[in-house]
Amino acid sequence: MKLLFDQNLSHRLVSALEDLFPGSLHVRFLGLADVDDLSIWNYAKDHQLIIGTQDSDYSDWNNSQRNYRHRQHLNRMKHKSCTAPSLIHTFSSH
Repeated sequence: MKLLFDQNLSHRLVSALEDLFPGSLHVRFLGLADVDDLSIWNYAKDHQLIIGTQDSDYSDWNNSQRNYRHRQHLNRMKHKSCTAPSLIHTFSSH
């Protein structure tokens, strides 16, 4: 499973979680940090990546897809404190 972290989450998550999610990416490393959310959503869909985000827009787009085959896998972080250390702990303990 490869994750694509959006600009609202730390780019440090990629290296910190490399052993659990090898090949994961951050939009910063792809030159996508300043593009709109829909472009990131489409990039993830085209490259079979699971989006890691705090943004509800992705969930809205995902739910609007009528054909299930076109839905994107999504991991929305809903914690109030989504610091890199807290997310690393959460992922590492599950």
